[in-house]
Amino acid sequence: SPNPFNSEVVISFSLPEETETVLSIFDILGRPVRILIFSQQTAGSHLVRWDGTDEVGQYVGSGVFFFQLNAGQFTETRKMLLLK
Repeated sequence: SPNPFNSEVVISFSLPEETETVLSIFDILGRPVRILIFSQQTAGSHLVRWDGTDEVGQYVGSGVFFFQLNAGQFTETRKMLLLK
């Protein structure tokens, strides 16, 4: 049978300067699902792919998720839809 997550979520963000960056995924209830980035990131545009798995590699169900970007003093949270 085909992989239910043949699609992936692509998250794009831009940084004005090089900074310590954390990019996290949360479920609809605010529970942490996975940390995609926890490192120093360069200034400019970035693309990060999320394959729909949690920290231990298990596929999460489809639905609404949030990603939160923390970069220096800047925080942004955005909603995204993960579909099978």
